[in-house]
Amino acid sequence: MDKVHRDRGGKPTKLKVHPVGQTLRHMKIAGLAENPERGFWRILSEEVSQAEASEETSQSEESNKIKTLAEFMTWAKKFDGGAHVFRGVPNEAYGIQASAYRRPEEEQRSFEKFLYINRDLIREARLRGYDQKDGRELKPLEILADLQHFEAATCLIDFTYSAQIALFFSCQPTSKEPLNGQVFAVHKQPPKFKEITPDLLKEDIDEFLKDDKEAQLYYWQPRHQNHRIIAQQSVFVFGNYELKPDDECIIAGDRKEDILKELQNVSGITEDRLFPDFEGFARVRGVTAPYTERTPFDYKTRGYSAYERGDYKDAIADYDIAIDKDRNDAESYYFRGLAQHSLEEWGKAIVDFDHALRLDSEHKDTYYFRGQTKFQLDQYEEAIDDFNSVIRLDLKNKYTKYAYFTRGLAKYDLERYDEAIVDFDHVIHLDSEYKNAYYWRARAKYDLERYDEAIVDFDEAIRRSLEGRGVYYWRGLSKKRLKQYPAAIADFDRAIRLEPTHAYSHYHRGGAKFELERFAEAQIDLKEALSLAKQSDDDALIGWILNLRKKVPESSESDIPF
Repeated sequence: MDKVHRDRGGKPTKLKVHPVGQTLRHMKIAGLAENPERGFWRILSEEVSQAEASEETSQSEESNKIKTLAEFMTWAKKFDGGAHVFRGVPNEAYGIQASAYRRPEEEQRSFEKFLYINRDLIREARLRGYDQKDGRELKPLEILADLQHFEAATCLIDFTYSAQIALFFSCQPTSKEPLNGQVFAVHKQPPKFKEITPDLLKEDIDEFLKDDKEAQLYYWQPRHQNHRIIAQQSVFVFGNYELKPDDECIIAGDRKEDILKELQNVSGITEDRLFPDFEGFARVRGVTAPYTERTPFDYKTRGYSAYERGDYKDAIADYDIAIDKDRNDAESYYFRGLAQHSLEEWGKAIVDFDHALRLDSEHKDTYYFRGQTKFQLDQYEEAIDDFNSVIRLDLKNKYTKYAYFTRGLAKYDLERYDEAIVDFDHVIHLDSEYKNAYYWRARAKYDLERYDEAIVDFDEAIRRSLEGRGVYYWRGLSKKRLKQYPAAIADFDRAIRLEPTHAYSHYHRGGAKFELERFAEAQIDLKEALSLAKQSDDDALIGWILNLRKKVPESSESDIPF
């Protein structure tokens, strides 16, 4: 039978798809043949309606096509993790063939030519010096892998560990008419497959390519992987010019575009992400690549990526376009407002947050950031209203703690100290390690002259590693108010070490030393405080220092160099 086919110009039977089987399948599609499961093929007689058979076959095939991502995942879930690799082709008529085999015209294809093409590629690459990379000589397979990366036809067949990535490639357009795609699954386990090890890598290409339908097959992940191989979870499969899949599924051609959108929205799989290199960037924007106008969602996605990178101006530019295309999207206004906020463009940020809330009055995060922006503009009452909304809408919101905290700060600035303390209590209840809440609760207690309680909170803030001059300075003031002068001096010492130019720390340390009648030391502190106060034109502090001078005993007054 094989000889007859060869004599008639048919393909040799070493092809994984036998020509007789292929012909019978075509006849089945046309309604000219049938074969029950595990039964014999039967050529349909005239008694069987050709139209009915064709319609039945068509309906059966239509029902088996994958039309959604969910249907595809149901198919893919049956494969063991890591044991299978996948390949997607945009036309169901394609098999699993190496590109080097497809390079000659169909009637000229043979194993000998296939082997010659790969040998010749390696030889020409060596002659041109393309076998040198990073200071070392590439092995034959490595040369082919580099050539494959730049779209040369080789014996290597690209597969992926990700079924969804294979689905992406099967959904690529092939012509003006929507053609069905196909995803193949291959079980890459011994003894059928062997992994390429560093020792095997040294072998010449003839070692791997054999003219035998039962030839050893190989899979390989190059040691030096480029960004594209990593992004596509690629693995090379080779050993013969054509492979037989262990399973396959047909992707409905008229649903490809919908599936691609699902892959982008659900899994983040896009052409840009699968080809994350300069060559890929240019390829998907070439003259033959179809141009699709970006949607508002596309601009939002790009704007968010820019925002996450800290490129706030670029983010604003993208959200400008997204809003221009869709003025009813609250999220675009919200994120543009966030970018404006990050650039301290407070007024513009509030305008965007206002727009967002008019479109979505329940968006608690928008209330939070609008409140923060108003706080920056000293609009404390308005900020409090926004923080009230955050807390009212969701006590478990990720910003609730910060809403209580900044609301407490706003009330503190409005001298509503008791209310501020209640808010700081809420913060500490939500997060007992929030050191700034202890500090500002202590400040509010200080202003209410509850100095003992203030010291306890300053202690807690320091115990939680709050750094900076402020916490020691204000604890020192609290101790000074309680006439605990030595302890106060110790705190002012720490405050001055952390900020030597803080005039008030010098002044109050001098005052505490004065109360202890350590007049000579007090003179030094007051002299430094006066110098610093004059540099900052702080008339109030200058007056306090001069008043303290009057209290210096006469015997020591002449020693104070004011």
